[in-house]
Amino acid sequence: MKSLKLLFAVAAMLIIGAVSSNAQQVAGTFGLGFNVGEYSGIQGHYSVNNDFELGSQFGLSSGGSSTNFLLAPYAKLRFSGNNFRPYVIGQFSIVSSGGNSANFLDGRLGAEYFANPAVAIMGDVSVISLGLGSGGTTVFGVLNPRVGVNWYFK
Repeated sequence: MKSLKLLFAVAAMLIIGAVSSNAQQVAGTFGLGFNVGEYSGIQGHYSVNNDFELGSQFGLSSGGSSTNFLLAPYAKLRFSGNNFRPYVIGQFSIVSSGGNSANFLDGRLGAEYFANPAVAIMGDVSVISLGLGSGGTTVFGVLNPRVGVNWYFK
């Protein structure tokens, strides 16, 4: 069901992006974001230029009797576009739960729709997750969809 909602959100962004025409200028801006997914949380980011962003996600996930914490620094590369900007993310994820931790190197695909120059609606999925060390496993496929909103402060 979550995948269907994400697919609908991405399709809506594609349609809206097809009729938009203002290029977004986010170079040199700091920002904050909020996302909902397996690890819902916040992210802080800095746009080095209009196409490249560095940041980190902080998230929590609760299941049963355990609470999982996520720290995930990332680099985002946006592709050409106007209000609609597809992107790829390389992300190093550290997941901690009850004294145990696992590390992953994730590749994500997604898109942002800039509703205005300071606000973007985003959605992405992990397509590869390489488990590092003894605590992680390697997985390929459409994994961990998330949607959210990013704010850019000029």
